[in-house]
Amino acid sequence: MLISHVRLRNFKNFRDVSIELRQRAFLIGPNASGKWNFLEALRFMWDIAKPRGGGLQAAVEDRGGYSEMKSSWARGPQNDIEIELTFAGLARPDGGTCEGRYLLELSREEDEPHRALVKRERVLIEGVEKLDRRSAQGAEDD
Repeated sequence: MLISHVRLRNFKNFRDVSIELRQRAFLIGPNASGKWNFLEALRFMWDIAKPRGGGLQAAVEDRGGYSEMKSSWARGPQNDIEIELTFAGLARPDGGTCEGRYLLELSREEDEPHRALVKRERVLIEGVEKLDRRSAQGAEDD
């Protein structure tokens, strides 16, 4: 399994970026162009998923809080952080492989500006929705 596509919206210095990846990728660019922040998005997702990692709030706190993670381009409540990963080569029960997508949309908690709230979490396997979980706040926005 490998990450074949990354989409970041309102994360660090990225307003909206979509990057295709292959088995090997090179990040090349001038200083302060976002190479580190791209890797930080992947590290953030890894930290959330770690079995003993402390979960979402610990990963957010490790990065200075929600306000430090949100892009300075993003203004207003409709500009939440979104991280979407596409995975190629997921194992299927029949021995084959398939593609999956995972979307995590975060907003800030109203009472605690440095804490993150999961606004939406979505999983698709072979284009079929397996999970679409929204917070009460996320459901109200639709």
